[in-house]
Amino acid sequence: VESCPMSIAFISTDDGRTVRSFPLTPNTTVYGRSLPLGEPAFRCSAAAGLCALGVDAWDPVTMLAGDAIVQIWRMDGTLAQSIPDVGLDDVSISPDGRFIAISTDGDVRVHRISDGARVATRHYSQPVL
Repeated sequence: VESCPMSIAFISTDDGRTVRSFPLTPNTTVYGRSLPLGEPAFRCSAAAGLCALGVDAWDPVTMLAGDAIVQIWRMDGTLAQSIPDVGLDDVSISPDGRFIAISTDGDVRVHRISDGARVATRHYSQPVL
């Protein structure tokens, strides 16, 4: 049985129609613990023309979850970068579109979007919300 790929839809606040849709890559599901509602980590930067989404990869044979991944999408619906990450709470894209901050359990990791390289890590004594 082949399942249909999931996607994230952008809905118009004017008339409720789907304006744009970002498909999830195969064998992934949305992931994140964005507070206060425990929603998937999903943030966009209109200035940068990018959206970031936390996804969890899973093995289609065993159905076991794998590592969390942060996917960064261009507004035209193309995947710009995937950053492997072990767990994430939330994400944020810099206004210039050069960096992404990924928070989890008291750490914030900053990655360069162009190549996915980690450029900084900050540790906090309490979880970053």
